[in-house]
Order: sequence, then C-alpha cells, then structure tokens
Amino acid sequence: MARLPAVLELLSAADSRPSGPKWEIVARDLRRAGCLTEGKRGLGSAPVSLQDAANLLIAGMATSSPSKGPEVVELYRGMRLEPGSVGPFPEAISDAVEEVSFGSALELMLAAGVQMDGQSWRLLLSIQSPIPRAVVAVYGRNNLGELVEIGRVAWSRAVTDIRSFTGDLQVSTEAKISERTLVALSRLIFS
Repeated sequence: MARLPAVLELLSAADSRPSGPKWEIVARDLRRAGCLTEGKRGLGSAPVSLQDAANLLIAGMATSSPSKGPEVVELYRGMRLEPGSVGPFPEAISDAVEEVSFGSALELMLAAGVQMDGQSWRLLLSIQSPIPRAVVAVYGRNNLGELVEIGRVAWSRAVTDIRSFTGDLQVSTEAKISERTLVALSRLIFS
C-alpha cells in the first residue's frame, strides 16, 4: 500500500499545469479537514486509500487554492451523472461511468486502473471549474489508425447559488489527467 509521500510525488510529476497547486499543501489542508486518512507522517503514515486518492485528485485539480480543497472535495464528490452519456465504454471502466456520484466513479476508476494498462483505448479525465463539472472521454483507433473519441460521460452539479462556484467566475479552468496517471496511481495504492 502506498504512503502519502509517494502519491504526492507521482501527482506532482503528472501535473503539467504551470500554476497548479503544491500537492503537499493540498494534502495538508485535506488532512486538517479530515478528508484524508489520519496517521503519522512519513514512513509511519497510513496507507493511501481509494477515497484519499480521489479526494487528492479532486482538490488538486478543481482549485488552485489548497485552502478551498475540503470544500471543493465535498462539492465535486457529490456531483451527479448527467443524462446523455455516449458509449460504448471499455469493460474496465463500465461500472465507473455508470456510477451516479462522481466521487464513487473516480474511486472505481482508480480501482480499475491496473486493468486500463496496455489497452488499445485511451482515457482523459477532465475536471472543470468554477462551474463544477467532470468529464471522462474515451478514445479508440478508427480504421485509419487515428485516435477518435468513442465515449463521453459527465458529472455536474446544479448551481443554485453563488457558493456552488469554486473560484473566480471570470476564470474558467480545466485540469486533465490520462489513464496513465490513473494506472500509476492505482499501482501505487495496490502495491
């Protein structure tokens, strides 16, 4: 089972955003708010669970302000599946893309990470803000060998008041990770 320092190192290496958050600060703020498994730090730290990994991904991808991480985790985990998903989806992630809540879906994708390795299809997870939305797009090769989208599913939250926004309303952001990061994170968690 992976420890938090190894997970944070992987997420930092995979994050290509120039102004992304410091993952160690995201983890600190999530731990203080009770959104990560409690335990010692360093070698004696608790193993990272699927829920911990999902919470880290949500907080680190949905906001550039680590102090908003716990609030963002609650908001994004509760997002609901949008109608109109387009498939078919590979068997490895079929349960995840049918999951009603985004938090549970992300945990299922992480659990299926090892099954995603070496497949002919590609997956891209996109988390958007300030209006909360997450999209999973699946790509496969057509007859010409070109990578084309074969499936798309999204989760969102009905925004009924201004507190549902996660940041500056003038600045729309989108953070993306591929199945390669999910596979690597899955391998760490289950090693």
